[in-house]
Amino acid sequence: MTQFKFTYVDFDKKNVTGTLEAQDRESALKILSEKSEYVTDLKEIKKHVFLFSQNVRNEELMIFTQQLATVIAAGVPFKRALDIIAGDIDNPFFKSIVMDISSGVAEGKPISEMLVKYPHIFSRLYQSMTEAGETGGKLPDILKRLAGYMENAEVMRNKVKAALFYPSAVIVISLLISVFIFLFGVKQFEGIYKGLNAQLPFITGFNWHS
Repeated sequence: MTQFKFTYVDFDKKNVTGTLEAQDRESALKILSEKSEYVTDLKEIKKHVFLFSQNVRNEELMIFTQQLATVIAAGVPFKRALDIIAGDIDNPFFKSIVMDISSGVAEGKPISEMLVKYPHIFSRLYQSMTEAGETGGKLPDILKRLAGYMENAEVMRNKVKAALFYPSAVIVISLLISVFIFLFGVKQFEGIYKGLNAQLPFITGFNWHS
């Protein structure tokens, strides 16, 4: 499917601008002709090729969810809210996803339907709760809960990382000390034992000469 940006004059003589997906230009014109008097502009939207990471960090998704909940709760129309938030997103990959969701919403698609297109970004839980919020008319509340859940999960994740860091650091330092002793310490003891015309203990000598 190809995405097109269009402008047409509807039957009330008003200009309408938006985006749609179609197989080709002819298919797009056919779709628009059914709901417009005539099309004034139709351009294919070129897909961006990202040279950098195509990932969305948990923190970015959490902030997006918080902002969306706040803006919608303030009474801003959903598409307008998405466009406002997209303007503040620094990650070009995530921004393109939000803009695509906005385009889908402009076409009358539910946001939950648009989220399904990006399962690697929006989890099944995120999709299900958003759908429930839309159905029940409580989307801002649901989004706030999702943001709170993600914030708690991030805090817990950081605590686990911090808890694992200390023992890991102790193990690494212990291994480095052991290697240092075997490489340098045993050699020093070997020189002392030779000066005393004595031999290193079997285990020490075995580890050093092997």
